[in-house]
Formats: sequence, structure tokens, C-alpha cells
Amino acid sequence: MTRTKFRFYMLNGLYQSAVVFFIPYLVWQVGLAVASNGKGIESLVNFGTTIVVAAIFAANTYVGMNTH
Repeated sequence: MTRTKFRFYMLNGLYQSAVVFFIPYLVWQVGLAVASNGKGIESLVNFGTTIVVAAIFAANTYVGMNTH
């Protein structure tokens, strides 16, 4: 692996991490998260679950797209 590829993958990982965290964070802050029963969802556990699901989906999609 060349240094250029390594740097590209590192910057890509930072970019994906920022997107995976900040998009749900901004949605969580701006909008009111409400469950189907009408109660608010405001716990850190629910936010963390959202981030983890997005990260797993992004990682699997990235690997799937880069498989030859």
C-alpha cells in the first residue's frame, strides 16, 4: 500500500466518521425524536444506537462497493 492510498483511506475514514456522527446529532438536536407511542426519545442509549447502526451500515456498504 502506498502512502497516498493510506492517506486517502485515513481521510475517508475521518470523513465517514464525521458524517455518521454529525448528521444524526443535528437531526437529534433540531427535531423532536418521538416514538410510535408518542413518548419522547431523549436518552443517550437511543442516540448511541442510532450512531452504531449508521456506522455499521456505512462500513458494510463501503466494503461491499470496494470488493472486486
